[in-house]
Amino acid sequence: MKIELSKQFKEGRLNTPFFKDIQAMSDEELQLIFEFMQAIKEEKRLRGKNKPSWLDDNLNDIPNTEVYKQNKIWHYHCGPYNKGSRYSPMSGLKMNLDGETSGPVIHYQKISDEHIVIIAFSPQHEPFPRDWDTPTPIINRTE
Repeated sequence: MKIELSKQFKEGRLNTPFFKDIQAMSDEELQLIFEFMQAIKEEKRLRGKNKPSWLDDNLNDIPNTEVYKQNKIWHYHCGPYNKGSRYSPMSGLKMNLDGETSGPVIHYQKISDEHIVIIAFSPQHEPFPRDWDTPTPIINRTE
């Protein structure tokens, strides 16, 4: 699996409750990114919820998220996990609607089943941000 970090995510200075770039992230937040990348590289089972960002939990298209679908934007709940979440791990980066949920999520572009680009980190997950919500770096960072 090829894992890349978008240039804007590596070099940017975004620091809001909903989006942070690497340079603004705490050590704990950086550890979440590292653990996600390491688990994928080592082909470990992932426990967090993982889904396309254009679909709701019933697999219906979310209005005004067409650009997420066109760019294959997904997000993964990376922990710490909410109490009451159930443990339902997945292999690889397949859809896992039953995975554990968390405030923090990692947004990524799924180039293929063997290649992703991490484009953003959300300390607090805002479910279904629309592409015009400000600031949302998600679309500006796609390949």
